[in-house]
Amino acid sequence: MEKYHAVDAKTELVITKCAEMVAESIPGSLLQLYVLLKVGNVSRSTVGSVIVSAMTTGFSSASISYE
Repeated sequence: MEKYHAVDAKTELVITKCAEMVAESIPGSLLQLYVLLKVGNVSRSTVGSVIVSAMTTGFSSASISYE
């Protein structure tokens, strides 16, 4: 870490991954789930999309390791 850096690279990675989840992934998953529940007739691909989106968000949050 250089003396002019505010934070080290690992901290920056954790902050940006958390911000991305809070600002994009979680709202996107919730919006997909809302539309899925609001529309009466859903296809398997729609349900699969919501599941994949939720699993991707879960994997991203599980892969954040700050050691």
